[in-house]
Amino acid sequence: LPEVARLLGVSEPEARAALGDLVYDDPGTGRLVEAPEYLSGNVRTKLRAAQAAAETDPRFETNVRALQRVIPRDLGPGEIDAAFGAPFLPAPLIQQFLQETLR
Repeated sequence: LPEVARLLGVSEPEARAALGDLVYDDPGTGRLVEAPEYLSGNVRTKLRAAQAAAETDPRFETNVRALQRVIPRDLGPGEIDAAFGAPFLPAPLIQQFLQETLR
């Protein structure tokens, strides 16, 4: 932020305002995070953190609104598809499934 302010020839608060929703104040780290990074990953965890922070600091209301827009809808059990060998499925779980299914 200091560098952006210097390049724009304005104060840091003015530079932060000029950046708008290109960056977000991360309530967990206190640093500015670029929007693509902040609005991806585990957005549900980030939303809970932003909601907690917004209770005491209204500037995090922007974070809450932005995160609510990017939260994916919950999938039903029939919509979840995972192939054998998917990296998030541990081998013991696949073995257990096969043993129970094929006896």
